[in-house]
Amino acid sequence: MNSGDGIMLPKRLASIVSQIPGGSRVADIGSDHGYLPIELVKRGFPRPIATEHAPGPYQQCAESIAGYDIDLRFGSGLAPISPAEVDVVVIAGMSGQTIQEILVQSWDKVKQIGMFILQPMLGAEELRLFLLEREIGISHEWLVKERGKYYQYLNVIPEKISVPDQLKRAYPNIEEGFLIKIGCGLLLDTSELNQEYFQFQLKKLEKVLKRLDRDKHSQRYKEIEMQVFNWRQVIQCHTKLVNAHR
Repeated sequence: MNSGDGIMLPKRLASIVSQIPGGSRVADIGSDHGYLPIELVKRGFPRPIATEHAPGPYQQCAESIAGYDIDLRFGSGLAPISPAEVDVVVIAGMSGQTIQEILVQSWDKVKQIGMFILQPMLGAEELRLFLLEREIGISHEWLVKERGKYYQYLNVIPEKISVPDQLKRAYPNIEEGFLIKIGCGLLLDTSELNQEYFQFQLKKLEKVLKRLDRDKHSQRYKEIEMQVFNWRQVIQCHTKLVNAHR
């Protein structure tokens, strides 16, 4: 999939495009090179909005999108967007903490936007808890693996969504808070990529545990030990779920 002349749209951005309903009015917050709005224009979406909050990236984006019907705006977060002006807001490639700050700073607008597609580079667990506390629902979650790195995506709508009963049945003995941090949608997805991702997370924690001195870092050791235990339970339950769907 090309985003411009001879430029291949990264898999992680192509995944976002595939989730946007046709004909939607879209704003890409922190658009960088503008590859996402360029692709939307090429697919016939009405004039998308691209934003940047620093002069350098703004100029870079302006040069990249030249010749395309894209509305480039200068400003931070959702500030350049008017209430109810768009149907979908994309915030990708930022930390979960930055995404939270963007939403909080323009909370009056959040409830007037139909859908957010969020792709936190880190801090996805904290972002999920934030959304739950604010009664903002995660309607869909998925993973993309590109160049050996896993990317997490959250399709968010401005209304409360309860934890599905299916999750409680599939993971009966695991603390709900831990499951919510991982992501209900990811836990109920039986794809091979999700299995691989869960194993990756477990191995990462096991390596941390091996490096810790149980006596010198007793509190930290206990925390990681509990996370390892929980992840092993998650993987065991997820494997049963996968086998049940075969």
